[in-house]
Amino acid sequence: MKPFAPRSFALACTFALAAAAHAAPDEAGFGANEGFPVGTRANWLQKRFVVGSFSTMEKIFPVRELRAAATLRPLPAAYKPLDWARIDQCLAAHPATGLLIIKDGRVLAERYQYGRNAEHRFTSFSMVKTLVGMAVGAALADGAIARSTMRSTSTSPNFRPSPGRACLSATCSTWPRA
Repeated sequence: MKPFAPRSFALACTFALAAAAHAAPDEAGFGANEGFPVGTRANWLQKRFVVGSFSTMEKIFPVRELRAAATLRPLPAAYKPLDWARIDQCLAAHPATGLLIIKDGRVLAERYQYGRNAEHRFTSFSMVKTLVGMAVGAALADGAIARSTMRSTSTSPNFRPSPGRACLSATCSTWPRA
């Protein structure tokens, strides 16, 4: 392990602060001058309320909170830094409140804009489908879920599809075996 080098540390901090100072797309339009206000059920999708509302959905809609696990799994930083200029260029072109890239259990990139940080909540919408799919795949690989055809109603008896909508199902037997 290399010894601590104050000059290198100061240089790294300077680059980190400079990288974090980039402007997000249309901050004023998203309500930055008002501290990213939270909307109501009637206006939460209006542009000036989007950032504030998406970070505090529990103030607008009823939610069911999930408790954190008793033991949290740390996410260490990557060994090799990414090209921050490309990441900042991407974020400058797209109105995203945060970007987190994880590979092999290590954080490759973590960036926030519009006044958000790691302590804020982030609305996932359809992204959660991908996360659930990855968790099911990991559970199958670990043998925590039997490799058989299962319907959502077998694991969640209260789930019933709405009339005219297909029932969620997963055919696990066709997945490649680990």
